[in-house]
Order: sequence, then C-alpha cells, then structure tokens
Amino acid sequence: MQDILSDEQQAVLAVVGAPVLVEAGPGSGKTRTLVAKFLQLVAAGTDPERILVLTFSQKAAAEFRHRVELKTRSSVKALSISTFHSFGYDLLSRYPIESKVPRAYRLLTGFKEWVLVRDVLRKAPLSGALGHARHQRGLVSEVANAIGLLKHNLVSHEALNEAARTTEGDLLPDLAEILRC
Repeated sequence: MQDILSDEQQAVLAVVGAPVLVEAGPGSGKTRTLVAKFLQLVAAGTDPERILVLTFSQKAAAEFRHRVELKTRSSVKALSISTFHSFGYDLLSRYPIESKVPRAYRLLTGFKEWVLVRDVLRKAPLSGALGHARHQRGLVSEVANAIGLLKHNLVSHEALNEAARTTEGDLLPDLAEILRC
C-alpha cells in the first residue's frame, strides 16, 4: 500500500515511536494514510488494542474501521477508534476527580446549546451591538458559533476581557459579558 501514498503520506508512515497527527482537507487521503499507519504498526508487532485512532466525525471513524476490516479481513470491534469529542467525554466520565469537572456536568449540543445562548442573550446586560440586535433572527446561532470559535482557539475569559478593554467597538465587550453569564 505504501507505493500508492504521496510523499506527505509516506512521511506519516516514517514516524516511529511517537504520536502522529494527520491534518488535511476533505478527500486528501487522511483515512487511507491512517489505515496504512495502523497496518504498519500492527505488522511491526504493536497490539492493535494499544493504538488509539481519533477522528473529527463519526463518519470518518466508521470509514476507518470499515477499511481496516477490509484490509485485515477480520472484525476490529475492540479497537479504540472514536471521535475527539467522544474520547474527551469518555475521559471526563472515567476520571471525574482528576478532570475537576463536577459529577453533574452535562454536555450541551445542538438545540440545547442554542436555547442556552438564546436565554443568556435575553438576560445579559448588553449595551453594545449585541444588545441592539438581541432580537434579530439568526443572532443566537452566530453568537453560539463565535463562542465555539473562541473555545476551539483556546481563548480564555481573561484574554477575551483584555481584548474587549483594548479594542475599539462594543462587540467584544458584549461577547465577554455573554461568556461571563
């Protein structure tokens, strides 16, 4: 299989004794590369159950599992193949004390997240752009997306508050107030 991989994909296979992160766009061969890496590790003697494969979507995780099963002609149900989100949730559930997350935590997804952002937008003391637009159609989704981007980029509350103090305009102060609520 190595002979049909690109130079970048071959570089992934060349990494030995260290974790490998594969980032690329849709249709670029990420799954093919990960399957080749998995098969390489197993051929070199690594126990398949000691390999962790994380993907961004359930579809990609299922596709990985399917391709490995096709290549090995066996079921791989015991393998650790999941999404980043599912793996993170599992860690929080298994290690609540170490993660310092309250036992009663709930993950917000989809509609529940939208409702929470809507309720905060209604109640938060906003004086800027978001305060004036709080009843505009689509604003809840846009604010939820902005919060998601802040989290994805690991922007802390302190960093957002500092940016709100030092940046002109009233959008960042309003966003910081929403996150405070």
